[in-house]
Amino acid sequence: ARTRFNDYSPLLRLQRFAEARDLLLDCRVVYEAARAVPQLGRVYSALADLEDATSGRTGDRAAAARFEQAALGYKYQAGEPEGCAYSHGNLANYLERLGDDPALVLAHRLVAALIFLQTQSGQLPVILRNLAKADLPPAPPPFAEVVARVEQVPGVRFGDLFEHLPRRLPDGDAAIAAVWELANAEAQRRREAFEPLLQGIAAAASDEE
Repeated sequence: ARTRFNDYSPLLRLQRFAEARDLLLDCRVVYEAARAVPQLGRVYSALADLEDATSGRTGDRAAAARFEQAALGYKYQAGEPEGCAYSHGNLANYLERLGDDPALVLAHRLVAALIFLQTQSGQLPVILRNLAKADLPPAPPPFAEVVARVEQVPGVRFGDLFEHLPRRLPDGDAAIAAVWELANAEAQRRREAFEPLLQGIAAAASDEE
């Protein structure tokens, strides 16, 4: 099953969606029988990815969110911080596309950013860009509120996980403040990069008049 699972991404790129789904469902049966927790986390994330990729065809964005929530439960059980971060980020994307509560979307993105920040992951810039593109509230939410929101997903124990991460910053609120500052800096950089383009468009429109 582990060997076959590696065929999933190529099948998805080739848009052979039915084959990809059959492969993942077969792998899930094997992993469930073997109680292979880490592998179940990965297969549920892959199922979520498949549903999102095929939304509007045979896929279902609500199912994508449900599969990613299931993946999170297994990844927390397996104790995989980086895997948890990826799933929180993916779930935020799926919930956003579903038009879910912006505060819940933000909480999952912040959790992904906090894990990447504390572990000094090279994936942090990706989450920061997603945060920078969002309409952020004036001030960040308290760490306890973020924990409460994401722990609505069965099996998610982010408060405990955070306590076992490397201590790049002393506590959750300090880490959120750091992420907030980085996200706002990225948003400012994006605005400055687009400003010359906007001025050019305005000048061109003025010339046409």
